[in-house]
Amino acid sequence: MTQTDDSRFRLDGKTALVFGGRGTLGRAFCETLARAGARVRAADIAPLPEPFAGGEISHAVVDVRKEASVATVMREAVYNGRLDVMVYAVTTKPDDFYAPFEECSLEGWQTIMRAELDGMFLACREAGRAMSGGGGSIVLLSSIYGIVGNDQRIYEGANLAAVYGKATRGARQIYSHAGYAAAKGGVVSMTRFLAAYWGHAGIRVNCISPGGLEHPGENAEFVRRYSERVPMGRKARPQEIADAVRFLASDAASYVTGHNLVVQGHRGAHGSRAAADCGGHALVAGIRRNHHRNRSRRIPAARSGSHQPFFRRADWRCACEWHGHG
Repeated sequence: MTQTDDSRFRLDGKTALVFGGRGTLGRAFCETLARAGARVRAADIAPLPEPFAGGEISHAVVDVRKEASVATVMREAVYNGRLDVMVYAVTTKPDDFYAPFEECSLEGWQTIMRAELDGMFLACREAGRAMSGGGGSIVLLSSIYGIVGNDQRIYEGANLAAVYGKATRGARQIYSHAGYAAAKGGVVSMTRFLAAYWGHAGIRVNCISPGGLEHPGENAEFVRRYSERVPMGRKARPQEIADAVRFLASDAASYVTGHNLVVQGHRGAHGSRAAADCGGHALVAGIRRNHHRNRSRRIPAARSGSHQPFFRRADWRCACEWHGHG
């Protein structure tokens, strides 16, 4: 039996740039990549208030909404002509982030899109240019809400607006913003596009869809409601997401690209089988597989008044089992 070579999980001699390095997840990403041996540059819109724990990590200030700012940070991150890893973990919450959908402003929607999608576009474009000569790994941060619909009931009694400093008018139900879900779905689609586009250049592009993260300020009611929907009975820890980033950044994932790695404790297992069991995208994969298989043969025309299915139910089940939950 061949033993796993742990060195393939190491990042010694590699250069990494993390957008959003000031956040809870961003800090975990930077420190984990640095412990694995990478030279890390953490970029965020404001200087980091506290030093990182161990490893070789430098800081940079960036405004991901501005092309020149992103290009400058990317240029400064390149070391000895190389950029090996780029992680995009930027998010934002407008003032009406927890408002009902009917009360959300266009300005708030656009604020999310500029940080989540416009910034990602700029970062990926510049990373692709930097990696064009020798390949590399791009890891984008999506969310479980990029692949399944939000269950707004978990927010009943939650104190998230207070935790994140977002005011609400009176004591009322809070909601998760539609812009966040739309943006995170865009991250998944961008991952697939770029993985196909840059495959020939040796640039791997993957994303991670985490479930809810532990936060010390969240009240017990929200944690209970969320955890009841997770078979593992708890929320994710930042290090568990950071370890997934390290894997995708490393040579251990050298043949993994275009993948959405779902790290959420199998939340949704008790809900819709199609969405939960397939991670929200295996059905599309099943259609594509059968499409290519059926192109070379005639499919008998359906009888009058009947509907000819494009693929068989058995094929749909196989597609779900093959793709699992990621």
